[in-house]
Amino acid sequence: MSWLPIEVAAWLDRHWDLRTLLMAFGAAAVPGLLLIGWAGLRRLLLGLILFVLLSGEVWQLWVPTRTFSWIDIGFSVLGVGVVEFFSLALFQFGKWGTEKRRVPSGVGGIEGSGESLLDMKVLIYGLNYAPELTGIGRYTGEMGPWLKQQGVDVRVVTTPPYYPHWKIADGYSKFRFTKEEIEGVPVWRCPFYVPAKPTTVTRLIHLGSFAVTGFLGLWRHLLWRPDWVFMVEPASMTVPGGLIFAKVAGAKSWLHVQDFEMEAMLGLSKELGSQTQGNKTQEARGVAKKEVVVGGGLVDLGSASFSSPEGQGGGDGSVGRTEVCGPGDGGDGGVERAEARGPLGLRLAAGLEAWLKRRFDRTSSISQVMMGKLAERGIPEEKISFFPNWVDIDFMSPGKPKRDFREEWGIGEEECFVLYSGNIGRKQGLEMVLEVAERVQNSESRVQTASEAGALGRAEARGPMFQFVIVGEGAAKEGLMAEAEARGLQNIQFHPLQPYEDLPDLLRSADAHLVVQKRGAADAVLPSKLTSILSVGGNAVITAEPETELGRLEVTHPGMVTLIEPENAGVLADCLREKEAFFREVKLNQQARAYAERFLERDAILGQVRVEMLRPLGEVEEPAMASQ
Repeated sequence: MSWLPIEVAAWLDRHWDLRTLLMAFGAAAVPGLLLIGWAGLRRLLLGLILFVLLSGEVWQLWVPTRTFSWIDIGFSVLGVGVVEFFSLALFQFGKWGTEKRRVPSGVGGIEGSGESLLDMKVLIYGLNYAPELTGIGRYTGEMGPWLKQQGVDVRVVTTPPYYPHWKIADGYSKFRFTKEEIEGVPVWRCPFYVPAKPTTVTRLIHLGSFAVTGFLGLWRHLLWRPDWVFMVEPASMTVPGGLIFAKVAGAKSWLHVQDFEMEAMLGLSKELGSQTQGNKTQEARGVAKKEVVVGGGLVDLGSASFSSPEGQGGGDGSVGRTEVCGPGDGGDGGVERAEARGPLGLRLAAGLEAWLKRRFDRTSSISQVMMGKLAERGIPEEKISFFPNWVDIDFMSPGKPKRDFREEWGIGEEECFVLYSGNIGRKQGLEMVLEVAERVQNSESRVQTASEAGALGRAEARGPMFQFVIVGEGAAKEGLMAEAEARGLQNIQFHPLQPYEDLPDLLRSADAHLVVQKRGAADAVLPSKLTSILSVGGNAVITAEPETELGRLEVTHPGMVTLIEPENAGVLADCLREKEAFFREVKLNQQARAYAERFLERDAILGQVRVEMLRPLGEVEEPAMASQ
């Protein structure tokens, strides 16, 4: 109690040694209030604190300069007891507040529900939100207004928009808490640090700054008393604060994992991730034979892949064909739980991450393998939901582009337009695209005269057979542009992120789409760009190991994608040469479009999330399945 003024400490000593009571209360208050929802752990810590306090008092029997007092013993017990009493009272108040908001079925809600949607409150808490056009911000930015349109009361606590430029957008403050409204949803922005050139250290500071300011921003909504606090990983640093707030507010907590940030950022996928072996897939995951509803169909997780409720079958109306262009040992998709290895600090961090995830009322992820990783962390099967990334299939539809990017960027009709559109980060491994462009450019030097071009079926020798176009922003863009210039590449272009309303035209304009991931990353993260490519009927070339979630697409849905070995420029170059004519001739991959229509439709996916939120709040009848 040395922090108290001398006069205050002296007054407390003169009044029945109330300083001991204050000291006991202060020592127990922090763990007591932070662990309101975890009675067992809270009482264990409070018991340890009381033991230390009582030991200190008894120790004074052997110290000549100190005086033992039973009053101090009583005040120590009373101080810790008061904290436990307040913790119980706050917990019960939270439960009472939730029960009080429930209304009978059919009152202000939707037909078939046992809960009023107008009365359900959802707080979305995460790093990214609209108006960000790519990555996680695109999905949370669509989820908020969609729930609002269904009558849900939605609030958002997030950061100023900064991604993928790694720069806070104009009109937003990096130093102040601000509030705005987007499509009827109130959004609170928390100040935080954005590094111009992110490294491991600066990225940790970046995430940690929002963990602090976001935690402070959450308490603005305590009296609003949300029914659900919906959190998105990344950033995992925000998880403890969001979980604490949910417990204090008496809300249910939902963690949606878009990326396994620890594995992707610190390179732990080989240490903490799944290992391919035998036919042990679902035994290791602990999610075998479970069925969930998604996209109007039942998903048997024992056979599903990526976001597919079928697992096998390619549909009808085949136009393309799926090939594995290059070497690689194919697996059967089995997963075996791996033992965590590596430095002690990383093992402790992984253990803490798993412990926190188990505290949530519900967890979800975007693919079967990522759901398996949640099960490997000890999360019970019944708490894991399948929540794939979706797409607006009406907006992202096939057809002739209204904005002709091919003509705008000077790409000839005889050239194969190979597009990468998305985040230009280090985990994508886009350096390989430069090597492929150089290989193809050198091999195309044979086309030098119009007669030679005519012999190859071209009108004239306009230049390279391929034009590679990289569209987007990110930490690695400047380095890639400098490297392309140093190599003297004439068949590659870089363009900034295009307006969202022009994205369908951009995707329709390309002959082939690159979905590039480094080896080992395909099960830690899944690129959101793939949903849009499939929706417009694009020809996707995916770099992933066959046994990964992305890799299994070529087995479960033949004709939908082309799979090649990751981080192998020679294989990618050979694959593009081999399928160049096919890519240019087939403008609509019917398998890809059919898959998007059946399994990636936004309303069906978000509708199931809404049902999952309603279920713990009251009896909810399952919605009728839409006919396909």
